[in-house]
Amino acid sequence: MILELTLILDSLPMKNRKKIHIYSGLLVLGVIVCIVFFIRSYQLYISRTWNYEGNFAVLNPDELTVTVYMPARESLYTIVLPGSAYVTVPGGYGMYRLEDVRELSMSEKQGDRLLSLTVTASFGLPVMATRESLSIADRVLIFLAEQYYSGRRESLSLADATIFDTETRLDGEQIERLDQYKRITYFAELFWEEGIVNEGLAVGIFNASDTPGLAASLTQSLETIGIRVIDSANWGGAPVSDTCIVRISEAVRSSVTANRLRSFLTCREEILASDDTRFAIRIIVNDVPFRQ
Repeated sequence: MILELTLILDSLPMKNRKKIHIYSGLLVLGVIVCIVFFIRSYQLYISRTWNYEGNFAVLNPDELTVTVYMPARESLYTIVLPGSAYVTVPGGYGMYRLEDVRELSMSEKQGDRLLSLTVTASFGLPVMATRESLSIADRVLIFLAEQYYSGRRESLSLADATIFDTETRLDGEQIERLDQYKRITYFAELFWEEGIVNEGLAVGIFNASDTPGLAASLTQSLETIGIRVIDSANWGGAPVSDTCIVRISEAVRSSVTANRLRSFLTCREEILASDDTRFAIRIIVNDVPFRQ
């Protein structure tokens, strides 16, 4: 076959042979470009944070808003955060006005990480990305979601919400401080995810660090999306060097709850061959475990 093609080419005029060589080269180049394009597209696709399952909370640091995309309800909520409210910044930084946390984060060379973690810890919204950190694939998904949900948008201004207590500082200044109980009551079941709630898996969260309130803060965030936390306490087992460990019973390793935790927690995972008599999932935290 190859010999026959060679003879045919040799029998053609030189001008025609040059054209065939040019077209063949262009064809090969086109195939290479297509292969590179598909490989790159696949790499971008698997690099996405959101898989269009479960809520996706995105922080806009410039406007101090969190937009929650909710595929199950085919809607989105934009939450306007109160910049003047005082919140506790994770990592032992103490209390700051929310609007000043980004500057603190920048000065600590952490980008928007401290602001993102503060919003997650204070308001119980597991922020999975900031506008600046979104991958191209996530940007495409968000664009499509915004077009599809265009008629089902709602806005919540937390500045008008009754979730703050007024306190008077030693210098006489009155400040608005977030009250966690009021915050939980205010959000109630708003951001619960049906698949998680329907499973109702028992989850235990344990603080293995010297940072007080780490387990309680994570509990608030997980309960906001409907995870059933039945115990939140200090860890009494062996010392933990990892940021976070998630121990999952074999029977629920592929559950909606387990997959959801994988999507926004940076935890080492351990699958337990035998079922835990009390917890389907144990989370042991040694530091702030959110994926940022």
